[in-house]
Amino acid sequence: MSLKSNIWKYNIFSFLERCIFYVPFIVFYFQSLGLNLTQIMFMNGTFAITLFILEIPTGYIADKIGRKNSLIIGILFQIVSMIVLYSFQSYSLFILSHVLLGVAVSFISGADSALLYDTLLSLKKEKEYTRYDGRAKFYSEIAIIISTATASLIVFMGITNLILYTVAAYIILLALTFSFKEPPVHKLLKVKTSFKEIFSFVGTALKNKKLIRFFIYAFFIFGFSNTIFIFYQPYFSAVNIPLYWFGWIFAFFSIFTALASYKAHSIEKFLGVKKTLILIPVFLLLSFLFSSVFFLWFGIIFFIFREFVRGLINPVLSAYTNKLVSSDRRATVLSVQSMFSRMGYFIISIFAGFISDVSSIRVSSFVLAGILLVVMIIVFSGKKFLRIASEA
Repeated sequence: MSLKSNIWKYNIFSFLERCIFYVPFIVFYFQSLGLNLTQIMFMNGTFAITLFILEIPTGYIADKIGRKNSLIIGILFQIVSMIVLYSFQSYSLFILSHVLLGVAVSFISGADSALLYDTLLSLKKEKEYTRYDGRAKFYSEIAIIISTATASLIVFMGITNLILYTVAAYIILLALTFSFKEPPVHKLLKVKTSFKEIFSFVGTALKNKKLIRFFIYAFFIFGFSNTIFIFYQPYFSAVNIPLYWFGWIFAFFSIFTALASYKAHSIEKFLGVKKTLILIPVFLLLSFLFSSVFFLWFGIIFFIFREFVRGLINPVLSAYTNKLVSSDRRATVLSVQSMFSRMGYFIISIFAGFISDVSSIRVSSFVLAGILLVVMIIVFSGKKFLRIASEA
């Protein structure tokens, strides 16, 4: 089994993991059962909090037991989460499903990109990480395009049936993951029950001024970006877009995300890290602002700015982080970055859900645009952040 095969298998892995047939309709499904947006945001918040708690321990475990084993565990939890979501219509069990999904993603997050980076490091191609990771994200967006468009064709069969299609994709994904080869650059170490060592790793990361500023940046960017995503379906409903169009719209959006992922390396090379990091929140601001100002069916076109961000952010931030840490701590540090992202999502999304329920999606989007603008002014007026970005 060749180590080089990890690269093309990683592309397939990225594809199968994003065969999420149910996603374009799940918020609408929850609302049809009587849940308000605050409850839905809180439910998604339990997913984020689970990730916040487990990101560091599972990242540490991935460094110890291997990226492949961590991915296998994560996919198993994904399958169980989908089965619970399919089988029950109880709010408490919906929360359980999101907790299980949080456990799943915590085992996968960081371990997947660390496996790719260490593979490339062994093959002496680590400088091409952004290109390979961007290509994998491109394939993941192709999966979203195909699965969400297909979902629009078969949604009449029932939204819960779309969950079963997702489970089928995850079972194939599990079989593929068993065929990965652990990169030899990664030396497996015996896991010691030492949370002191875990927090030592975290403390080291938090003392790194370059890393901590990017962690804070991730807090806001991922927080605002993921909140827009939850807004999609309520927005579609509010402007009277028919349900069967939801999947097609998601597929259309993903075309732009795929292009951004595929060209992430070229964009970063052309603009430089500093300009790329400035461009990302500007695009999010445009999504919030113009979708609220033009609150009509064609207002959804401004969500394309957010989709561009979704395709660009992971390859850019992961590549920068990978340059700053050694192989034995890479998954742990990537998990710290992800932990900040999840906490940002939890706080910002629940706030946005509350504003939406007491007023409207339109008002909430406008308020978030204002908050993001203030954050941008504060962050980018600081010379230290921009200087660090210039050095990346």
